[in-house]
Amino acid sequence: MSASPVRDSIGEPIAVASDVKAVATTSAGASHGPFTLEDDDDRVDPTDEEFAALIASQDGAYREEQDTEIELREEVDHLDDETYTGREDETWTWQEYHAEHFGKADAGIEESVLCPVCGEQLISMAEHDRSAHVNACLDLPAPLKEENAEDSDAKPDLKPIPDQKPGLKAEDSLTADGSKDAYKLLMVSHSEEKRWADAAKTELAQRGTRYKTRVCPFYKILSPFPIAVDAFKYGRVPGIGGYYLSHFHSDHYGGLSSSWDAGPIYCSTVTGNLCIQQLRVKPEYIVKLNMNTPHMINGVTVTLIDANHCPGSTLFFFEGEVRGKILRYLHCGDFRATPTQLMHPAIAGKRIDALYLDTTYLAPKYAFPSQEEVIEACCHVCKDLAGILKPEENPVGEARQVHGLDKFLKKDNNLVSTAPATVPAKPKGRLLVVVGTYSIGKERIVVGIAKALGSKIYADHRKRDILACLEDPILASLVTADPAEAQVHMTYLQEIRAETLQAYCDSLAPHFARVVGFRGTGWTYAPPRTRLLDSPSVSQILSWKPTYDFRDMHPARGSTNTSMMFGVAYSEHSSFRELMCFCLSADLGRVIPTVNIGSAKSREKMKVWIDRWEVHKRKEGRLPMQVGQKYF
Repeated sequence: MSASPVRDSIGEPIAVASDVKAVATTSAGASHGPFTLEDDDDRVDPTDEEFAALIASQDGAYREEQDTEIELREEVDHLDDETYTGREDETWTWQEYHAEHFGKADAGIEESVLCPVCGEQLISMAEHDRSAHVNACLDLPAPLKEENAEDSDAKPDLKPIPDQKPGLKAEDSLTADGSKDAYKLLMVSHSEEKRWADAAKTELAQRGTRYKTRVCPFYKILSPFPIAVDAFKYGRVPGIGGYYLSHFHSDHYGGLSSSWDAGPIYCSTVTGNLCIQQLRVKPEYIVKLNMNTPHMINGVTVTLIDANHCPGSTLFFFEGEVRGKILRYLHCGDFRATPTQLMHPAIAGKRIDALYLDTTYLAPKYAFPSQEEVIEACCHVCKDLAGILKPEENPVGEARQVHGLDKFLKKDNNLVSTAPATVPAKPKGRLLVVVGTYSIGKERIVVGIAKALGSKIYADHRKRDILACLEDPILASLVTADPAEAQVHMTYLQEIRAETLQAYCDSLAPHFARVVGFRGTGWTYAPPRTRLLDSPSVSQILSWKPTYDFRDMHPARGSTNTSMMFGVAYSEHSSFRELMCFCLSADLGRVIPTVNIGSAKSREKMKVWIDRWEVHKRKEGRLPMQVGQKYF
């Protein structure tokens, strides 16, 4: 008699033969919690000319939808607990907002059959032609050999989770001996899309009901492990032994409050501090885990790795034995990808069976520059405006070429000219710098500017309470409660606008005479006009090493000669190029998008890119990384 099959999060059997090299998991998504919307009058979209190639190749309505989703995704990160607590019935989920405003709930399945390797449409082909096509795509050099799995005593409790949604059967995932049959892969792809569509239909049907009475979607559970990540708004999920929180942003912690009693919450120390202080979660439910240390929890080993997103944000690397086979899952939460994450001792040299990937910017036009370059450019402008820029930093006065900076240094309050200024001018009055941040997030740009100016940082009492949870001695040494003492002020991202900066500066007179504000998000980035965005090759994307300096900074609409606002390409999410390099550098089984998953069209476009990267790895091998390499 054969052994009872291991079952996935909704009770369907999963193939776990001893020679299977990559378990077939369900697709997964991050929790997109409730949020509020703010008008963004300062946004200046890239011109059509800058995206001519993209306009020619993609549907305009889809591009507008994608841009809006990404902008709102950035906006949602700043929300605090007040946005959620006590508003479960009135506040929309991300998917609900999408369905209401774009009319695309994806309740059904598109009439589409795509090649799981190259993404080509196969709907018009006969069944045997489809199989031949997919086999041809798979007829490439073999992938890099998998490292031998290390022995482990980690044996998770794999009791079946009660049936919630129809799922993939074992025979839909891999063949009995673990081999990859081309046509089966094609059918798995189609079955997965049906599962996504069913999940969207269920979400739509549950609109108007309390979150904690809704069915937790299949893509939030890391089956076969009894683990849920960022799925708190669904309350107690049957069969789940551990609830993991990747970081303290409301679209991930949504559902947590002082009444939480569904089970232990595993997170970083910083995130745990914030849950207790800000949400009043009972401390007995918070399990703070040290970073970079393996922890055995319910038979599964988990290691927390810096996600390079906001303070306390982590990647979760899970390892557990399933019927003699070690499975390894990496959940990225929200992250800014770096080589050091993949070279972490817990991950290096190991195959990742399932990668849950933050796909906020998985589109070619979002290949924005590094945080360090953006911070340096902001510091350069601030030092120039404050009159402390050293000659060797700017020997020929190039900073004056930033549109309008020279006139900004004068006292008249006329609107800034769009023509480059050429006549030097001396600063008139003390400069105030205001930087937009989330409840947590964007602290690096604030600290960078404060150090450049030799200034303290002002934050209001609520923000100071939050900063105290971060356990950051450098930041703590710079923060002050006196707004006149600090030349750099932190404010909430949604509050910083060109039209409000002057009033803020006036309220602090006579301590400050001029103000400059910075609002950093990835969607402000406009790629070079010469960059080909219509299906670029992997080699072309690798050659995109975007640079950024003060000459790339332009005042936002509404700026004046005493109040200037800049939108800068500073993001704490991975750029498109970084996502590609991350995937090319890792030995991966499945890649599961977790953002922009509400639309079948969006999922399809992301899958084409992810499959293309896998094909490139089969041909060229993985992208090499060097010891000490900090950036892709």
